[in-house]
Amino acid sequence: MAELAECKTGLSPYVVKVENHPNIELMLSSELESLSGSAGDFKLKVSGKEVEAESVVLAPGYDIPEVAKSYGL
Repeated sequence: MAELAECKTGLSPYVVKVENHPNIELMLSSELESLSGSAGDFKLKVSGKEVEAESVVLAPGYDIPEVAKSYGL
């Protein structure tokens, strides 16, 4: 479990930078419900919220208990 805590701690400064960026909306713990459009004109529904964006980065997360199992914890 120590490796998981270390990973989370190591990512914290980067998450803060992204959260404070004026042109980025970070949507942690969100679920993508729909995505349409093309480069420069995307329309998304994320956890019930309608969003329009010029570009999108999808970064699927993970479930801590599942990752822990993979480390044999």
